[in-house]
Amino acid sequence: MVPFKRHLRDLWIAEDISDAEGGDQVPAKVKRITLINRAMKAWDMVTPEEVRGSFFEAIPKS
Repeated sequence: MVPFKRHLRDLWIAEDISDAEGGDQVPAKVKRITLINRAMKAWDMVTPEEVRGSFFEAIPKS
């Protein structure tokens, strides 16, 4: 989960989700679509090596 969350956070910081000017509110539908698209991009950025490494960290060693 760490690689996914890291990529998700990086994408969130990189994009400007607030297209509204003058104090207008961004509709919830737009926020949801933006979040879904960002999550799909973040999953695409996760490499097989990162997935394998996450499993190795999660499995108890003893």
